[in-house]
Amino acid sequence: MPRANPNAWIEAHLRYGGDDCLPWPFGCDKQGRGLLHIKVGGGRITRVASREMCIRTKGPPPSSEHHAAHNCGNGHLGCMNQKHLEWKTPSANCLDRVVHGTDCRGEKNNTSKLTREDVLRIREEISRGQVEQKELAKVYGVDNSTISDIRRRKSWAWLQPTF
Repeated sequence: MPRANPNAWIEAHLRYGGDDCLPWPFGCDKQGRGLLHIKVGGGRITRVASREMCIRTKGPPPSSEHHAAHNCGNGHLGCMNQKHLEWKTPSANCLDRVVHGTDCRGEKNNTSKLTREDVLRIREEISRGQVEQKELAKVYGVDNSTISDIRRRKSWAWLQPTF
């Protein structure tokens, strides 16, 4: 049985005409993005497969900082449809993830110790001025600087109360 060839798969799908997402059928990273090994000189490099698809269909990125962004919001599902790809700056790509709901801010971030409700309660306590920051930090099991960042809206700034 012949071995699967990711490079040949990309080549075969460069002119995919469908509007639906085109899932990457090979290995992916922890974020769900397809991975591809490319020969460069005498060695090989690993590249995100959607970036390679974007290079082959849209040309090289405007700068080395540009991302192959997914306007479908399914980059985390390995979408390879060239109609869904475009070059964007990191900040524009980040804003897209917010719009698509695929960002990892707040409790979606696996390192977060706080929930949305915790942060709203912390803000409420701070606004009343009856509890010190260090006491709140102890109650919620976080560093004092975390409470300070919430108070100054340096973190969780996007979170608005729902009342």
